[in-house]
Amino acid sequence: MVAPSTGRVHDPIAPELHFGEVRTNSAGSVLYGVVHADLNSMGAVQLVAMDARDGKIIKTRKIDGSVISISVATLGAVSGGELKAIPSQ
Repeated sequence: MVAPSTGRVHDPIAPELHFGEVRTNSAGSVLYGVVHADLNSMGAVQLVAMDARDGKIIKTRKIDGSVISISVATLGAVSGGELKAIPSQ
């Protein structure tokens, strides 16, 4: 996993998955990884949430095949309900 003092990886993160990108939440407690379809056995692009302390998978979500890019942003407080992204012009 990741050593908090150095930010270096000292153990593999979910070695059965092949991440294109891994990010952390603002508290550093959860890692989010994008797993590419052609590299994993699930056959779909996935967003995977993992505990940053031990690498255990908390939740996975398959991403619709029509998604061609994923962006990361920090959001403030969001009220309940469904969020929809609006493409930039």
